[in-house]
Amino acid sequence: MAMNNDVIIECLPPHTTTILQPLDLVTLTKVKTAWRQLLRKHNLQTNSAPIDKVKFALLIKELWENHLLKSHCQGGFVRAGIFPFEPRAVSTEKLLSPPSSVTLQSNQTSSIARSDTNDILHRRDHSSEIPRTINRSSSCINLSTN
Repeated sequence: MAMNNDVIIECLPPHTTTILQPLDLVTLTKVKTAWRQLLRKHNLQTNSAPIDKVKFALLIKELWENHLLKSHCQGGFVRAGIFPFEPRAVSTEKLLSPPSSVTLQSNQTSSIARSDTNDILHRRDHSSEIPRTINRSSSCINLSTN
């Protein structure tokens, strides 16, 4: 369907959602704020009565029609530098954060360390110190039809 409508699907690199995901940057923040306001208004008007299915549907309808705006969605794409394409939209400081790693120890003789910067798992058996590397597959499948 995307190809029939000349839509190009791009995959964002892993662990970059907070700086590159258009809906995370603008839209969802505004929707969360509006949802909280709608709930506050409901609680004040009903003395905090429970929200039944009908009232929930009405609140979602109001949120969808009045607070999920096209301009917010477009603003997220602009802020992420996706459309119109602007490679300088996101600062290099945000993209090049210092590497971090997490070590999980299952027992005294082995551990698994994961580096967030290269998505490679290293398993070391401390008794022999022979590293074995497992490369994780890409988070985005190849979408070409060739």
